[in-house]
Amino acid sequence: NGMLAGWSLGGSTDPDMTAMAIQALAPYYFDDTEYTYEGQKGTVTLSVRTCVEAALDKLGTMMDEQGRFASWGTVNSESVAQVIVARNWEQTPQRTAAL
Repeated sequence: NGMLAGWSLGGSTDPDMTAMAIQALAPYYFDDTEYTYEGQKGTVTLSVRTCVEAALDKLGTMMDEQGRFASWGTVNSESVAQVIVARNWEQTPQRTAAL
């Protein structure tokens, strides 16, 4: 669909930026409005929910063997904390009921 999962300040997907974006988009998760933009692979139309789900999947692939996350190539507790907060929102009763 032309969508890249996750967010960054430039370069590859960053766990900090992705987790913070998920947190910022949380209030819009249940809004089914679709947004259209020009992506790297052409025109893309997606809902916030679709973007958040893809980003959560991407975060799952970014964890190392020891359960850590690295931002800008450095494993750090701040990255882990951001992912925990993003994933904690994922487990709220309202969202779980919607799945």
